[in-house]
Amino acid sequence: MPCVTLINDFAAAGLGISRLSPEDLIVLQAGRAREHGVRLIIGAGTGLGVGWLTWQEDRYVAHASEAGHADFAPLDELQDELLVYLRRTFGRVSAERVVSGPGLRRIFSFLQEWKGEIPTRELLEAFRKRPDGAEVIGDFAIARRDPVAERALDVFASAYGAFAGDMALAALAHGGVHIAGGIAPKILAKLQDGAFMRAFLNKGRYRELLETMPVHVVLNPQVGLYGALVEAARGNAKPDPG
Repeated sequence: MPCVTLINDFAAAGLGISRLSPEDLIVLQAGRAREHGVRLIIGAGTGLGVGWLTWQEDRYVAHASEAGHADFAPLDELQDELLVYLRRTFGRVSAERVVSGPGLRRIFSFLQEWKGEIPTRELLEAFRKRPDGAEVIGDFAIARRDPVAERALDVFASAYGAFAGDMALAALAHGGVHIAGGIAPKILAKLQDGAFMRAFLNKGRYRELLETMPVHVVLNPQVGLYGALVEAARGNAKPDPG
């Protein structure tokens, strides 16, 4: 291997968008994409990744970011309380503390410890048997097997949508907003039930602007590898002078 280039994971995921087929995408909002408009990719998983793509000359160029570490902005009184709860542990609370796999687990703990909600014995037993608590919560919520899990996923989806809307405004993402990451395909039913898009669009006088932006969920988990292939094909790797 004569040379290597290191790129941000969400820069790679952003570049991979161009390699996706229609079957790899689920439409949350059709919008009206502008040719060569800015594209935005966001993904919650173990963390919260964000990347932008801008058109330069004859191609999209990816821009990495750490926007997932922007401040968490509560939407309502319940989320105000969630912020207070998380601040006891973290001091400053970023969006990633809420919109991520560990964040979903924290929302559940908040409802259980702070709000006094009682999960089912079945769910607590699943926690003991399965290492990924967020996956347990998501599965039980989607199947409607636990009311605390359902409420936790409601809060998560709203916070996710609100953050995505903020980023879409920041980027003016007229080329489309793509929701990727490991969590989105697993909670697709929740993302499609309206909670995500209501929070996405709930930006006051800028609602009409956001309604023009296409919003898709990326189903293909290989999008980052596709983007790495795009980067490699461009021949941007430079030999190591050592």
